[in-house]
Amino acid sequence: MRAAGANIGRSFRLLAFLASAAAAALLAAGGTQVIPNTPSAFIPVTTLYRGATVYGTGKPVGVRFVHSTADWGNQLFFMDPRTGDENPLLLYHGSGRGGRCPDSGGLRADLGVYDSTEEIVFMLRTISSNYAGLYCTGEACGPRYTGLNDPLKSRFYSRGEYGHMARHLWAEAARVTKEQVDSLGPPCPGTAKVANGEGGILFSFNDGANETFGDMVILVTGVEMDVERNGLPIVPGEVSKPVPIPGNPACAIQAEAGGVARGETFFSKPMILPVSAILPRRDPSQARIFMDQSWRLMDPRRPDETRFPNGPDIRVTTPGPFEFNLGFFTNQGGMVNRAKGEVTAEMLANIVPGSDGRRAISLMWYPASATGYIASTGAYVVKGWLRTLPPREPGNPGERPAACPDDKTNLLSSFGYIRH
Repeated sequence: MRAAGANIGRSFRLLAFLASAAAAALLAAGGTQVIPNTPSAFIPVTTLYRGATVYGTGKPVGVRFVHSTADWGNQLFFMDPRTGDENPLLLYHGSGRGGRCPDSGGLRADLGVYDSTEEIVFMLRTISSNYAGLYCTGEACGPRYTGLNDPLKSRFYSRGEYGHMARHLWAEAARVTKEQVDSLGPPCPGTAKVANGEGGILFSFNDGANETFGDMVILVTGVEMDVERNGLPIVPGEVSKPVPIPGNPACAIQAEAGGVARGETFFSKPMILPVSAILPRRDPSQARIFMDQSWRLMDPRRPDETRFPNGPDIRVTTPGPFEFNLGFFTNQGGMVNRAKGEVTAEMLANIVPGSDGRRAISLMWYPASATGYIASTGAYVVKGWLRTLPPREPGNPGERPAACPDDKTNLLSSFGYIRH
């Protein structure tokens, strides 16, 4: 028995180490890089950012086709941050003979208003055509994204057959002023020049063959890059945004995860919401007290309290109801499942508040993949965000105080799981 106990203890320590190492390695995988610019008549800038993630600014987001040098077929998509849907924006059939204009002749699109917490993503995907596969080779045939190609820093990244391309098939970006935009030529030979009226960010979907702008270049307005938020070089004359002053700690939402949970025997199946809300536990081996009856009423497929398997906890301390969007990954960066939902005031109402008035609840992970496969023993990473919701039920003790503003927190943590 002592030998078995020692082996279990070593397993727990090893998993904790692997989980910590997994998070550190995945964090180090990304990172914004400044790369040298090869002069181009279409790119009137000298500093490009490779892997810049882009966010809304509360203004309408617009996109305009600027230039293309690709001779194979491509399609440009917009990834809606609120739904995850891919919305096609531009279809481009390469001629194989230097044809460099999209079928539509040009592109202007208004994508709506997005705030500073919403990641704006575009993807260029090679399509099947008479010339696809003949003129694009290797990396050039894979999908290219704006933002970091890293599961810990972006919802969109190369996976599956393109997994070996992760971390380098992202777009290059550069901020340009209105004057620089006005100096750009027409998108296609013989077409009229279209005035844009404002500066923005140019994106180039590099084909992986060199360090220059190519394939397709678009101009996006109403957005900012994370490199600008972090104080890296921007266009001279632009004013950096002030850093917000931290508010009342009693109004903040906080989340933490970690430790190692021992699993149980269970029959797995795909779930819409692969977490369960329970009272926080001091140890993952303690009994669970479920607070999510409303979730089971909305989804009859959810197992009841006697059949929901034990999993790792994410402890959330909050002034009131909140929404969450969490992705769960292996220590190699592979997606396991994703949980998007809300913890309501009703679910919080019967939880005793702490000394600062906030309540604590845990989101317990359902340890199975989106397709129903039970998670294996190993280290895992959770990455995502949680955001408080405005009061909806006056008089409900679970609602946040009226004096508390909206608050959001990002979560990046690791944990271990031992399969039964």
